[in-house]
Amino acid sequence: MNYDINDLKKLKEFLTLNNINFDDVCLVGSSTLSLLGIRNHDDIDLIIKSKYITETIIKHDYINFVQSPWSSIYSDDEIIDNNKLHIKYDNFKFVCLELLFHKKKWHNRDKDYKDIIEIIEFSKSNIFNWELINKNLPKKNHLYFLRNFKIFFLKIKRKIKRFFLNRYLHKDCFQIIPTNILLSRQSNGINFLRYDLIVRYLTIKYYLEQNKDYDLYKKLQKERGKSPHKNPIKAFKVLINNFKLSGYNFNKPIALDKNLKLIDGSHRLACALYFNIAYVPVKIIKTSFISPFNINWFKTHNFSKEEIDHIKINKIDVFKSTNAYFQIVLWPPVEKFFNEIEKIIKKKYEIISTVDYANVRNFNEYVRNLYKIDDINKWKVERKISLMDKYPKNIRIIDIIIKNPEFRKKGNKNLISVKVEELKRIIRKKYSNNIDNYFHDIIIHIGDNFNHTSRSRNLNINA
Repeated sequence: MNYDINDLKKLKEFLTLNNINFDDVCLVGSSTLSLLGIRNHDDIDLIIKSKYITETIIKHDYINFVQSPWSSIYSDDEIIDNNKLHIKYDNFKFVCLELLFHKKKWHNRDKDYKDIIEIIEFSKSNIFNWELINKNLPKKNHLYFLRNFKIFFLKIKRKIKRFFLNRYLHKDCFQIIPTNILLSRQSNGINFLRYDLIVRYLTIKYYLEQNKDYDLYKKLQKERGKSPHKNPIKAFKVLINNFKLSGYNFNKPIALDKNLKLIDGSHRLACALYFNIAYVPVKIIKTSFISPFNINWFKTHNFSKEEIDHIKINKIDVFKSTNAYFQIVLWPPVEKFFNEIEKIIKKKYEIISTVDYANVRNFNEYVRNLYKIDDINKWKVERKISLMDKYPKNIRIIDIIIKNPEFRKKGNKNLISVKVEELKRIIRKKYSNNIDNYFHDIIIHIGDNFNHTSRSRNLNINA
């Protein structure tokens, strides 16, 4: 247990100033979550014994006395006097986690919902006295109705907002999108649809790094025909030089269909990928577009097997250089299942590399740094580390490409791939029963999004 030293100092000064005995108050709300390492507190909320007249107490902008009674089960005096209803730390009382859980269950606000999930997770690996609150928890039907009503209301709100946005958005407006996410969307979920992008990317690379033309670009332009330029390679070099000097011209958005498939702007996207431009402007055209440039197009347009293999290999390099892939870590408790799990992954997604690390010397540090990327609560990370302590520190890192990852926003507004969530569920469900004292999650870790990949790939592993 730990609590902010400076905040405790402020509290001591405040209580001393008001002649309040430390034993006559109890910290409630997020302070308990902070004490147990579940999340940081926002302020200090207190309950005080009924013998005090709160109106005479000097006010503080960070320390507040909440309305009495704080709990609907126990009086404030009972919570303060009964050591089963509070936790003692550094001469201060903190309301027990069970009562905080009960209060949040009944409030059931959006901000409470996340805390409820964290408390349930915490209770699985810590002593939790359900008898204190079981009879007083809201019925599931009651919570189900409230939760679904909120979801329904938010869906209607989003639809109304989208309706007016689409209706009144000016025809010349455009959006911006992460470049690597746009690359990942050039797929039907099974096959990559824009191998012409890879040829254009390689053309830039040959021109800038080797000062020569890329023969497959000329062949691509000849086979596709209908170029608006008399000399396509010359026009492309002008575009490349402009990118090199000035970056992306945001007055030239890339045209996409309603599914974010490329309609026009493949040369600009290839340049953005090569020059590591994080975001590109796009304009959505409300239609569906079927790209002709899947691998079969190259097979039927006089490209040799060697040429096609060259393009496919470089596709992997483009995805890796732009972090448009996901990094998987298989943890020590499932070491004997590494090969089996990899086969499951391979059936669903394209594996681009696999590396085993034996006897990782900085294992604990690596785990902490990895989960710091995702802002996982400290108590969870330390719990994972303690449960993996008895295993040899051997891990496997697998890099995969997920075609069309289908991102959604999490509660913290960050993106997470729906397909990543699904893959983790499958692996955890299959192997969690094989681990003693299983805790979420000491089987598999996958970054939520491409930003996580860019940060996790650079973490130091001493093996």
